[in-house]
Amino acid sequence: HELQPTAHVEISPHMLLGVSVRFLKEFARWHRIDAGASSLSVGELVLGVTSVTRLSVCEQMRWAVTEDAMPAVGRAAHFVSHAHACSFVKLCDALGAYVAMHALDEASTYLWVDLFSIRQHDLEADIVQVAPVEQAIGSVVLVLDPWDRPVSLTRIWCLFELLQSLHDGVSLELTLAPDEQRRLVAELQRDYTGVLRLLTAFDVRTADVSVEADRALILQMIASTFGEGEGSVDYFNRETRAALRRALSAFSQWSA
Repeated sequence: HELQPTAHVEISPHMLLGVSVRFLKEFARWHRIDAGASSLSVGELVLGVTSVTRLSVCEQMRWAVTEDAMPAVGRAAHFVSHAHACSFVKLCDALGAYVAMHALDEASTYLWVDLFSIRQHDLEADIVQVAPVEQAIGSVVLVLDPWDRPVSLTRIWCLFELLQSLHDGVSLELTLAPDEQRRLVAELQRDYTGVLRLLTAFDVRTADVSVEADRALILQMIASTFGEGEGSVDYFNRETRAALRRALSAFSQWSA
């Protein structure tokens, strides 16, 4: 099955904006976000920050600069897939590790992070654009936290985002906070096959979802892509697991 680009969904200009890692770190410091705060709680903070304009943070901060006078917002070069239940500070650290590993500039590399790129007061209108946005950006970065029980691989929306990396021209890469990365690298050296088995044990059928209607929606999108019936879900699982295996192989080479 060759995936075709998502059709008939026009991308709003603000949905292609991202924030720099430098901005994310400053945002965490400005709002005194500690390591125990989840991205979900930061989402509540963002709702308050944007309550007057009802825009996305990216739109609201479009012409802002970081403390080193670099633009805080720009055209997103990487789409970040992460679990809201995990630490926001660790998310920032994982994205910092990603740009460092790939020798990118954390002040001028812009990342699509849902909390900042989506209009949190108009979720329904923006969420339907996620698939074409991923395809337009062409780079998906999946955050594993913790490395041995990644919450992102238990969430149905994250698995849907992983699906988009199967499109031609869309890459999938992994990142972790530095402490998690060190543990993963050590375990890869000790038992690569075991890590591979652990990280590819997910199943979209049993993935968690906050709103049960979203499960039916995503399973329907899988069926429309791969055909009706259980075979389409099996194919989805098989192909996304293969994508993760390729991403893990690339990660192990980058981190060697």
